[in-house]
Amino acid sequence: MTSATTLLQKKTIKELTKEASKAKADLEMYLGDLELYSNPGFWEAMLEDEQGKVTKYSSVRDYAKKMSVE
Repeated sequence: MTSATTLLQKKTIKELTKEASKAKADLEMYLGDLELYSNPGFWEAMLEDEQGKVTKYSSVRDYAKKMSVE
């Protein structure tokens, strides 16, 4: 009976560890979002994008070309 209890405990620990890992990842993502949303520069960039003031490039290569010309 002890081995059955030990196996059950190991299984439970494994499941709890997996759940805790997922909760930690979710919390880190949430905190990253909060940090981003608290940055005024983020909202300024969002406003510029909505107003069409942001130049969008189709590729990094196009952006690099533009940067090397100026």
